[in-house]
Amino acid sequence: MKPIALMIAFIACSARAQNENSVVINEFVVNPAAGKEYVELLVVGNAVDLRGWTLSDVGTRAGSGGSSEGDYTLPNRLYLSSLPRGSYVVIELTTPASNLSSLVEDTSLVDSTPRRIIIKSSTPGVARSGALDISTSENLQLYAGARSNGMLIDQILCGSNSSYIVGATWGDDLASTTSDNINSGNNLGSNSGARFVPSDQRTYAGFSNNDSGASFVVDTASYGSPGSANAGVRDSILALVPPPTPVAAWPANRSIDQPTHSILTWHGVATAGSYRVQLAADSLFGSVIEDDSTITDTTRSVGPLANSTTYYWRVQGTNVAGTGGFSVPWNFTTVVAPPPAPVLLEPLDGSMNQPLRLILRWNKPSSADTYWLQMSPDTSFRILVFNDSTLTDTVRQVGPLSNDTRYYWRVSAKNRGGRGFASPTWNFKTILAAPAVPELVSPAPGATDQPTTLVLKWSPSSGAETYRLQLARDSLFSSILIDAPFMPDTSRQIGPLLPGTGYYWRVSAQNVGGSSAYSSTRHFMTLVFRSVRITSPVANQIVNSSAVMLSLTKSNFVFDSSAIGETNEKGKGHLVLSVDGIPQRFDFRDQVAATRLTSGPHSLRIELVNNDHSPLSPPVIDSVSVTISDQAPRVELTPGGSMYLENFSSSLMMGVKPTHFRLVRNSNRNPVPGEGHYGVFLDDAFHHAAYDTMTTVTRLDSGLRRVRAELVSNDGSSLSPRVFDEIWLRVPANAPSVMLERPSGNDTIRAASFVVKVKATNFMLSPDSTVAPPGTKGGHYRVTLNGLLRGIGVSDTVSIRSVGPGPANVRVELVSYDHAPLSPAVFDEVDVWFDTPTSIGGARAEAATFQLAQNFPNPFSAGAGSVNNGKISTTIEFTVPDPGHVALKIYNLIGQQVAVLFDGFIEGGKRHRVLFEADGLPTGVYFARLSYGGKEATRKMLYVR
Repeated sequence: MKPIALMIAFIACSARAQNENSVVINEFVVNPAAGKEYVELLVVGNAVDLRGWTLSDVGTRAGSGGSSEGDYTLPNRLYLSSLPRGSYVVIELTTPASNLSSLVEDTSLVDSTPRRIIIKSSTPGVARSGALDISTSENLQLYAGARSNGMLIDQILCGSNSSYIVGATWGDDLASTTSDNINSGNNLGSNSGARFVPSDQRTYAGFSNNDSGASFVVDTASYGSPGSANAGVRDSILALVPPPTPVAAWPANRSIDQPTHSILTWHGVATAGSYRVQLAADSLFGSVIEDDSTITDTTRSVGPLANSTTYYWRVQGTNVAGTGGFSVPWNFTTVVAPPPAPVLLEPLDGSMNQPLRLILRWNKPSSADTYWLQMSPDTSFRILVFNDSTLTDTVRQVGPLSNDTRYYWRVSAKNRGGRGFASPTWNFKTILAAPAVPELVSPAPGATDQPTTLVLKWSPSSGAETYRLQLARDSLFSSILIDAPFMPDTSRQIGPLLPGTGYYWRVSAQNVGGSSAYSSTRHFMTLVFRSVRITSPVANQIVNSSAVMLSLTKSNFVFDSSAIGETNEKGKGHLVLSVDGIPQRFDFRDQVAATRLTSGPHSLRIELVNNDHSPLSPPVIDSVSVTISDQAPRVELTPGGSMYLENFSSSLMMGVKPTHFRLVRNSNRNPVPGEGHYGVFLDDAFHHAAYDTMTTVTRLDSGLRRVRAELVSNDGSSLSPRVFDEIWLRVPANAPSVMLERPSGNDTIRAASFVVKVKATNFMLSPDSTVAPPGTKGGHYRVTLNGLLRGIGVSDTVSIRSVGPGPANVRVELVSYDHAPLSPAVFDEVDVWFDTPTSIGGARAEAATFQLAQNFPNPFSAGAGSVNNGKISTTIEFTVPDPGHVALKIYNLIGQQVAVLFDGFIEGGKRHRVLFEADGLPTGVYFARLSYGGKEATRKMLYVR
């Protein structure tokens, strides 16, 4: 069997062809059944640029003037780089075609190293016709460029005396390097196909052909038998030359900060069998440091090199044809040397009692950029409590650390050249733990009545060496009175403090490790020096009255009327007034009255007491002696004589007994010594004026109430000194009460009958006792006019016939079911005016008299329904029997005329009504005087706010 003659030509036409286009034709396979042809190229280098190259079949050998039967121009995208050496490029040809511009790369068929890159047609399966139909008289050529003017790179010859391989049908899988199902007697033009492979093993730039193991069959019928003279003829026109100049790749030219152990890298050349690298400290390579010509790879490790030094290097290739030129020299500069170890500064090595947060300091070594600080509680630095390699300053605060612990620390510096050695290890020890918080012992929290000089005590604190005491007037300690640190004992005497003052105190413990938190804050009050002093009357004063008003001042004590008889509260309560050692009444005012004093000397005493009437501790008392003159006017109320009365009613019938004073109804405005009337006051508010020895007080609300009767002159002015008596009433919340809702005081009634409407509280109005629930007070009420019974009511309203004309007193009183009055009596009353006829047909009623009625309302004020057209006013009514001249004028308390309401001729025999407007006048007592026919009548009016 004769091997097929295979001629390979490799011609280097340029630097690009030498570096990137070192390829040979490895196989040519024809598969007529699939309509495909394959050309397999062996890439000798690591890149190939086939753009614009030509595959051509010619009738004769290259250089013999043969004509081309088919030229295929490779597409402009066939540039392959970064290939492992020994890779293959397989080009699939389909026919008919005049060029290969439609070829695409099928990356799914790319093998691992070495790579087999298959370039397929975009139109597979086209019937084969007029392709690279290589026969015994043709050959396959590869040109760099067009065949007409390109460079012949390689060719496979099939001359007339050459042998070829025939085989069975070929598939598309080109992984096999041997023929399958070899048959003899087949022509190239048959459908069996043909595969042209080299018949020997030839080294191309260090690479060997791997297809030498193929089996061959010779068609003896047409081209001779194996062993003939022409079998295995291989015509080689391979021209080997020295490798081209390599190109440096890394480190980049003029690069800086290169490591002292570096790897030099360059671009390999296809035909180089080995490389020589030179490294020098100068650009002329006069002092070569490294000179290695045994390198078969494209890298070389150099080092260790000196820091901060510039090095120059170059490389050349060598093969069997010789040595190429050196590459252009490149240079690089190594990185600076790592910095020296820093010098630690503070805290000093072995220092003690360092704070839990502290600053570590060290010096700055030359060329240092960053620092690595490590701190550990052990010398081996197995446990790191601080580990930071990014520091740029020479100080660093660390913490919080643990108390009473020794720490070790070290620092190393780093720059572009790397990390230097660590500093020597230093150590320090932190302070002891702060002591525990003390607990306060005495005084107890919220203690009161503490002496102004006292001892503060607290319990010992674990780990404490000394203590710090603070005393302040406020809980925030914004104004500290005592701040005493470093006290060795657990107690401290303080004082003198202010009496009756609150203080706050706290304690912290101290040692070399610091101070504990403060204890809880406690508060105490020093003993309050409460006092009371009678400022009036003065001692041994002679008083011309049976009543003495005592004025007093007190300190550190508050009167609380709402808590009389209730639970005690420090600094609150009321007073007890005693006359000649006998308690007379409770009171809660800074002015208190001693009443019913007989002529002669008396001792008046004021004592402050708690809410439950118990004395203070120590007692707080003041007293004064007075003498009541023999002829002093006096007044005494009944009932009375006890501290206060329980009055189970909203009304009170009260007896008034004056002594050395005569009660009169005198219209003369001029005061007369020893005569006049009295005013009734409820809780210091004027209630009404009275002239009889019996009077009533109605509409008493529940609670503690005070009723006073005070003697006044005819003009309503108080006596000097004042003469009065008063009683205290306690009205229970469940006491029955009744109130006249209609008519109201000073109403004028002109109808023959009118409706009385009442409101009963804590009392059930019903006609029959069986209606009321058991235990409930109930019954009726009776209505009287001027003391005469006029009707019985069993509901809240009842109709009553009028009387008239003239003033009348309307009174309602609650009675039981058997019409018996309640005890005490429960009633209400108002004064009204009846202006009703007594005959039918409009005839004149009874003859009018000269009369001035009491103004209404009285008292009058802005809050008593006395506002008319925006002005405060009261109504005055009068009658005269006959026509005549009438004057109605208003006077104040000192007799000055303040208003003229009417002055002229008036009709007689009828009632007249005028308004007195008090806007602009001061409040007080005023008098209305009516003059007619030599007669005068006067009424007192009270104007209040």
